[in-house]
Amino acid sequence: MKRSGGRQRHFRNERLTALTLIFNSFKDLAPIIWMRHLILFDLDGTLVDVFDLHINAFIKMGKEVFGVDLVPEDIIKNIGKPARIVIGDPMMERGIDPVTVEKKMKIAYKSYKKHFEDNLRKMSGEEAVLPGVLKLLETLSHRGELVGLLTGNISTVGMLIVEKTGLSKYFRIHSFGDVARKRSEMIERAAELAKEKYDFFPERGNVFIVGDSVNDVRAGKEFGCRIIAVATGFSSEEELKKEKPDFLFNSLEDTEEVLKAFGD
Repeated sequence: MKRSGGRQRHFRNERLTALTLIFNSFKDLAPIIWMRHLILFDLDGTLVDVFDLHINAFIKMGKEVFGVDLVPEDIIKNIGKPARIVIGDPMMERGIDPVTVEKKMKIAYKSYKKHFEDNLRKMSGEEAVLPGVLKLLETLSHRGELVGLLTGNISTVGMLIVEKTGLSKYFRIHSFGDVARKRSEMIERAAELAKEKYDFFPERGNVFIVGDSVNDVRAGKEFGCRIIAVATGFSSEEELKKEKPDFLFNSLEDTEEVLKAFGD
């Protein structure tokens, strides 16, 4: 006996629905199955430019918490280092003992975050994103790479920046400078998270750090990963070149050339 046209359409629709569900399941897993590299991006000077906001918040925090008058150079010379070093070292240089600095660190973090957030509200997130960044992150995301955020910022400030600029959706791994005393320790933490969350096993050829400072290059060498330096921050192209990164770019604007650094 022949099935009616209605029943045939019903069964065909059921099969299509089942196939669609299977396809979507594999589509969602694809980034995890095919990711080949762990790519860790520095934030300030590499992806965004909000240095003026950092300097303003830093100076206000120093006066409010430690009672000292800081200058921009105090933060500029420590760019690329974890937040506790950026905040702590200038205080100890001014004679505040390390125990006192450590006791006040959490208060300093809160003060810094408050003043930074006040400044951030006054600007558009889009204007802070550096040229070429969105296209590069979008391309890496579509390719299924494991992209992480590696920043010396305290976590609350780092997340404020990526959320305000619309970059947060690209990062699956986050490593901040709240606790680490060395930048290489932040890379280690990111690698540990990649292994714990995604069964990604870091090796010399599959972990990259992308950063704008000499401290990014040095940390990458200390950890033992590939290093892509970009001269869009306070470190000049000549200063970065002397550190001998694996790759050096003027900016991240030439997406195709930057992608070649990852082996494509």
